Amino acid sequence: MDQQRYLELCEQRLADLPDYVRKFYINRQANAYSSATLYQYLQEYVRFFSWLIDEQIVTVQTTKDIPLVALDKMKLEDIELYKIFLMNKRKVNNHKLSFQAVNRSINALNALWYFLTIEAEQADGEPYFYRNVMKKVKLLKSSETMATRSRHIGQKLLTGDKKHDFITFMQVDYPSALSNRQLASYKQNCERDIAICVLALTTGIRLSELAQANVSDLNLEQLTITVIRKGGQQDTVPIAPWGLPYLQDYVQIRQQRYLAANERALFVTKYRGQAKRISNYAIEKLVAKYSEAFGVRLTPHKFRHTLATDLMSATHSETIVATQLGQTTTQATHLYTHVVDDEQRSAMDKLE
Repeated sequence: MDQQRYLELCEQRLADLPDYVRKFYINRQANAYSSATLYQYLQEYVRFFSWLIDEQIVTVQTTKDIPLVALDKMKLEDIELYKIFLMNKRKVNNHKLSFQAVNRSINALNALWYFLTIEAEQADGEPYFYRNVMKKVKLLKSSETMATRSRHIGQKLLTGDKKHDFITFMQVDYPSALSNRQLASYKQNCERDIAICVLALTTGIRLSELAQANVSDLNLEQLTITVIRKGGQQDTVPIAPWGLPYLQDYVQIRQQRYLAANERALFVTKYRGQAKRISNYAIEKLVAKYSEAFGVRLTPHKFRHTLATDLMSATHSETIVATQLGQTTTQATHLYTHVVDDEQRSAMDKLE
């Protein structure tokens, strides 16, 4: 393909990407990068930004809308999950990407973050931001398999009885270590905080879906919650029965404790004496607070992976897991097949 054709393709890709990527592109052009190489970089950015939207790690409508702050605040675990996504991605011939191809994708992201944190210069002479999460990201080794990556993720989940231990910790152990002032705040919000964690662990819904849920969306008789999925589609999601008593506890105290008679939001906080919808950020903070005290820092996204892993263990069906998570394909559910490790170990132990 000739140089002019690559330049045209680059312009097509840039139309789908934020302005700061165009500035990266211009910088690399000035430094004599070939148009073919730059086109591959832009392809990678479209794929990565599309994945961020699909996973609702960033809640925007198009890849062009991805804000700089999303890259500045990106978590290491998000990049690790993206690596796993790449390792399971199928090419047109149905073969998985090679570790070299995955590493090319990571290197492309490295180049963008390096530009934004080191090379780019705004009007005041400063880069766009300083925190570079990509410095913590390791390239794959040729021997690193999907099973290895999945097992690493699995160690950071609340699968099996660990989720019940975590909820018990929130109820019993966590308040015992608080000061009187901290205890007052805990007592105000404990049923709500537990209900948020339980609903995430019993449904696998996304952070944004948790925060945007309304009281009318929760049906405790049928054990379902209605959420708005990606693309604005409505979905009714089953709730695992073990979560019912915790959700009932919260519903019973919600209106009176938060003065929430006129507030539609399911999960609320009290602000200047009035109830208001809890934010995504507040949910992330409370999950981090309790989980760090429990001994392993978790996120709402890890709760989603926990549910998916337990469901895969129970059903061995990627289709069921994808449906529960609101995914249109089973492509991303390969991550949860690490649950067969225990069965594999058990079977091996029986061999003589």
